[in-house]
Amino acid sequence: LFVVRNQLPQGTILNRLVRLRDTNSEARLVQWSMALKGFKDNVLLGVGPENYYVIFDKYYDPIMYKYDGSWFDKPHNFFLEVLVTNGLSGFVAYILMFLFAVYSLWRAYKIKLLGLLETCLLLAAVVSYQVQNLFVFDTVSASIAFYAFLGLVAHLWTKPILAPVLESEKNSAPKKSPAWLLAVLVTGFCYVVYITNITSIKASKGINYGMAYGTENPQAAFASFNSAQTAVFNLDPQQTANYYSDFSSRLLSTNADKNFIAQQVDKATINQRNIAEKIQNDPILWMRLAINEMNQAIIHDKDIEVSKDSINKAVSLAPNRVELLQLYIQLYGYKKDWAAAVPVAEEIVQLNPYNPSLRWQLAMLFFLNKNIERAVLEGDKAVADGFKFSQLQQFT
Repeated sequence: LFVVRNQLPQGTILNRLVRLRDTNSEARLVQWSMALKGFKDNVLLGVGPENYYVIFDKYYDPIMYKYDGSWFDKPHNFFLEVLVTNGLSGFVAYILMFLFAVYSLWRAYKIKLLGLLETCLLLAAVVSYQVQNLFVFDTVSASIAFYAFLGLVAHLWTKPILAPVLESEKNSAPKKSPAWLLAVLVTGFCYVVYITNITSIKASKGINYGMAYGTENPQAAFASFNSAQTAVFNLDPQQTANYYSDFSSRLLSTNADKNFIAQQVDKATINQRNIAEKIQNDPILWMRLAINEMNQAIIHDKDIEVSKDSINKAVSLAPNRVELLQLYIQLYGYKKDWAAAVPVAEEIVQLNPYNPSLRWQLAMLFFLNKNIERAVLEGDKAVADGFKFSQLQQFT
């Protein structure tokens, strides 16, 4: 199909499956290139499981703004994910699992545990799982199927070995487990279910209710967020802190009590700083901390410059993300330091020339910096690229 892809009818599923020139495929190829660059940093052990975002942020290719400017934590290729997060050692171990599975199926066929049809079907399962791994990240459903499959091939491997032992035990009296062991196992199981599910559900409920109440009922929102933050075994404190920071920022545009707003911003800043300093390598956490620090400085009438260290930290972790450079624009804009803001805005446009509103921002900064000629030039380019006015602030 790939060889004859140009002869396939346009718009059909088959044509979609074998094309590599659409935006989705090109974006994934860019992702894979970024992942391979990051692999060189930690060849043997990788950056650690679930830490792909470190590679993504550090080696972010700005051309991704042309396709999708999201913050990805997966490369959409499970082989690459294993390679860059677990290193060469983990990748070899991962491949050896599949070689063992294939050998186990072949061995089961040779000793007539499996027929030809069953062997072919199970081998097809191995192949199909690996083909889909080239384009996706593992999901819960796929992982469960994978673990069940490995259990099956392990059973096929051990069955002929254990056959004499099992035969000798057929006529022996069944062994009974002591009641206390069963009680301990059930208690332990219930406890694990509680800390990994029920407490997490409570924390999620607090976050969801906090976001739902939002600025409509700030007091109720605060109570909900507080229940999430104090929940025992909250397994995702980063998201809790992030949502709470969003809530505190939105309060600034409401008519809520000023002291209440200040308290929320102060508490959100403390929570965000604790999480950012604990994790260290997540630029999103530092970005939110910088925003909180700006809000805190404005509320308490302090120098907004206090946020600059957090901005610098965020940018150092993801130097090619314009969302982080925009924090400098906010900082310099509040201080009316247009001369400092202009070069940052120029860098932003170079990194993301696909968003005409960013070029219009540059035009406005040139205007405020009294460079009318460049302001007109950049403004004309922005309009030609498709910029459309949507709010009064874009004129001032």
